Amino acid sequence: MNDLKGMTALVTGASRGIGRAI
Repeated sequence: MNDLKGMTALVTGASRGIGRAI
């Protein structure tokens, strides 16, 4: 469960970073 949340948070953070970069 914890790993799943961690992965989701990581993907979400990456998506936000890419959105800002673009």
